[in-house]
Amino acid sequence: MDRKYTVVIIDDNSIALKAITTTTDWEKLRCRVVGTATDGITGLDLVKEHAPDILITDIRMPGYDGLQLVRLIRERNDDVIVVIISGYDDFAYARTAMQLGVEDYLLKPVSKEAIENALASVIAKHEKKPSATKGGNPIQEELQAIDSKAETYSLIVRDAIRFLDQNISKNISQQDIATRANVTPWYFSRLFKRETGIGFSRYVTLKKMNQAMILLENPQNKATEVARNLGFQDYSYFFHVYKKVFGHAPTENKYHPKKEKNPYEADES
Repeated sequence: MDRKYTVVIIDDNSIALKAITTTTDWEKLRCRVVGTATDGITGLDLVKEHAPDILITDIRMPGYDGLQLVRLIRERNDDVIVVIISGYDDFAYARTAMQLGVEDYLLKPVSKEAIENALASVIAKHEKKPSATKGGNPIQEELQAIDSKAETYSLIVRDAIRFLDQNISKNISQQDIATRANVTPWYFSRLFKRETGIGFSRYVTLKKMNQAMILLENPQNKATEVARNLGFQDYSYFFHVYKKVFGHAPTENKYHPKKEKNPYEADES
């Protein structure tokens, strides 16, 4: 496969950060580092800016720690592959990390080979997941498969899907749904993923991107207006998410070709 995976690395130890960045064979892994940071706040900004495929982060660092960072990222994008590198051999950390969907948890000091093996493993696992990218809209089949089973879902999940559909222009978080259903965000997150097969954040992203694509069929709708109408205050973030989902910019909508002119239709002159 020719796909290149984008990577953001966050570690408050600048020596360790440089070692990971410079010694890892990114070319062999089909990866490209798009940003590095030494604190969680800057790191979160990088993730918002680049919407990377992979995040490698330490746990203990200024600003947001690694687990806080992953929680915040999961609210925006459930697709990021996360690998944690930590100097703390603490089961509680590892358990929380796994609950947040972290793909791997490596202990420092970590060798070049360990990082490369971990990344190769998570990428291979990611590429084995079923894909709905064949033909036409690359997300329509996935959404249809989820929505077609709505009658089998619990009341909480059905209500979450309906509420999102009715408020697609707003930023609906797991916390919003959990509060509405009077359950914990953790319980709702696990319930939604168990019943639908994907995380709620990913479902929100797919719904918004599908709606964006439909709106962009109309050449009168500007991409910036579509982004704003779907609750994206930051157009650059909308651009990165759209491009990540569809493989092209919002202004290059190629899944809906222009309607051909009817050759029997009389020209107005």
